[in-house]
Amino acid sequence: MRHNVALLFLVATSSLVSQISGFTNSGCLNDLNALYYYEETLSAEELKNFSLNDETQIRLKDGLTSQIISFIQTKSSLNLSSSRVQGNFTASSVFNSFSQSDSNAIIFNPSFSLCKIENDSEYIYKVYVYVTKKSFDRLAISYFKSLTERLSYSLDVNKSFYQSNPSYDFVDEIINLEEGTKMLDSYFGLMISLTVDQELISSYFKLNSDIENFANEINSLENNLIRVNSYLDNINYNEAYNLLINLDTKYPSNPSVEEKKDRYNRLVELARQDKLSEYKNNSSLYNNFSIELGLNSALLNSYSGNAGNLSFNNNSYTDRFYSYLESRFTFNNRQLNYGIGPYLKFHFSKLLFVLNDKEYYFPFSDSFSEIGLWGQYFIKNSNGVNVSSISLGVGKLLESFKTEAGQEISFNSYSPGLNIYLKDKPSKSYRRSISFRYNIIHGVKQYSYSSFSVGYSFNFKSGRKISDSQKTSLDREFKLFK
Repeated sequence: MRHNVALLFLVATSSLVSQISGFTNSGCLNDLNALYYYEETLSAEELKNFSLNDETQIRLKDGLTSQIISFIQTKSSLNLSSSRVQGNFTASSVFNSFSQSDSNAIIFNPSFSLCKIENDSEYIYKVYVYVTKKSFDRLAISYFKSLTERLSYSLDVNKSFYQSNPSYDFVDEIINLEEGTKMLDSYFGLMISLTVDQELISSYFKLNSDIENFANEINSLENNLIRVNSYLDNINYNEAYNLLINLDTKYPSNPSVEEKKDRYNRLVELARQDKLSEYKNNSSLYNNFSIELGLNSALLNSYSGNAGNLSFNNNSYTDRFYSYLESRFTFNNRQLNYGIGPYLKFHFSKLLFVLNDKEYYFPFSDSFSEIGLWGQYFIKNSNGVNVSSISLGVGKLLESFKTEAGQEISFNSYSPGLNIYLKDKPSKSYRRSISFRYNIIHGVKQYSYSSFSVGYSFNFKSGRKISDSQKTSLDREFKLFK
């Protein structure tokens, strides 16, 4: 155990000795006036844990950056105040931009030094990070000049492209140019402090002015109106609308802007109507107006007496047929799952088609009509298309009826059925269907009849509507100026 403790003591001691041995008298800086430097004095506790790792180096670099900025601010404040009128900036904004720059961009290959100073009976340990003023200033000037030339070339390229493409928006290009000028602004204070050639300072001011003029030119009213026309020609209505909103705010009641707004409204209104028609033609949100022509089978008395063993006819349904004409209006729900509405049906019973010359007693001496409500529940296929429906009609015969004994009778009708929809193109304004029904005409006791019918319908789409989501889409894609 004593050997382990001793070993740990030796390791810790050797580590501390190794760290302290890195600090030497030769590591202390002498000619401080020739350097930009930043120093930290370490306490005994800090010395134990000290390591010149990446984290420490970044902290030291940030300290050096602050020192350089402070030095330049002090040295160049008079020069800046005299140049402020030529460039559209303030001293505070320049130095704020400079102080926010990345320290790795400002400091070029800094050096680090570990210093040990003997003071009476103890030692003082310091850490330095520094660059020579001559080297740093030369590299900074070179960088400033190089960046100015690169931005000037980029501006010339954009100007040339603008001549042949006046409707191009240059959004990314302007952002890149402005970011470049911000970087130049951050170095401008240093350039002033170094009293560089006036030609370089003049090129900086000219570049700033040229970039600002270029940004204003491509955003001029004339150029923006050209861009509006380009957006409209390429059916980019959303971009055209947003640009016109900005122009209308910037140039209120301007005749040229108003003219473009009128053209925009005309084109968008036509496009909106086309899209609305497309939605409606393919919409399942519609009602139906139907006309149906069909044949009824013979009416057979369905009364079988109280005991259920009487029969008042000797005929079959196929002995006779007579035609009918029906019209109805159906209000369908939005999902087209079901519908309900009124109907009116005319029975042409005087036009009997005789298939069996067997004696037949027709209960009504004249043609008759009925009115009522009907409803249907749709049956869809695997694609969600309605292919058939189950229906039920409940109505009342309109005419007055009397028995041979003079008794007045009223009749109610009940017609359950099956409707089969034929395959028609969705773009058509109607759908055809074939219906099969079982009809019950009920009076009193022995005056109750039944029949079968088959009909052929034209179901016209009426009152077609668009969904809420489609309406929202229209309002979003085709905005209009009031």
